[in-house]
Amino acid sequence: MLFFTMKEFDIITFGQRLRHLRRARGLTLGELGDRVGKAPSVLSLLENGKREPKLSLIEELASALSVPVSELVSHQPPTRRAQLEIAVAQAQQDPSYRRLGLPTLKIGARVPTDVLEHLAAVAAALRAQESRPAATPEDARAANAALRETHEEVGMRVALGPLLGVFNDSAITVVVYLATPGKEPPSLSVEATEVHYFAPEDVPWHDLAFPTTTDALTAWVALERSHSARS
Repeated sequence: MLFFTMKEFDIITFGQRLRHLRRARGLTLGELGDRVGKAPSVLSLLENGKREPKLSLIEELASALSVPVSELVSHQPPTRRAQLEIAVAQAQQDPSYRRLGLPTLKIGARVPTDVLEHLAAVAAALRAQESRPAATPEDARAANAALRETHEEVGMRVALGPLLGVFNDSAITVVVYLATPGKEPPSLSVEATEVHYFAPEDVPWHDLAFPTTTDALTAWVALERSHSARS
């Protein structure tokens, strides 16, 4: 039996998962609507995160799509594209983004993925900039703590670079620095049971557990791509 509260329920992610599963099964909105007794317009509202479904409808949709309810209500976006669409949709509601005075972008299939990548990175950078504290002696202590923690967790000594940003969600704040690794290879520990290097295009987005990690890596990928574009 699955238990979840409506406070935990994200209608935008739900809509993305519903659309992904429907298309994966080759169903139109009308065909899926026939299976659950709902008009295509109702399902369209659900897929676009404009309406919150009742639990009974979630169960009917899961049955019609031949998936467990847990797969339909998972918090994990189904694809990187979906993850970006969610990030940009949420960003446009953030005060730091709205203060730019930009018109609302209607996110549809015609919006290129690289545009969404840039917008998500801009939004992450704005949030990081607003969260960034003024330089104080505490900054130096935080940097030294980051160096010690890196050595303790993965056995590496790194040369610390500039601050990438401070990334927040409702539960955690993460301070992220750019750094250059030393000669010694990373090692495993109780805190780090798996360690890998990866290029910007190989970020394992679906394996990221925390929004702050996603925001930090999105900002890093955008930074690396901007460096590549200038070189």
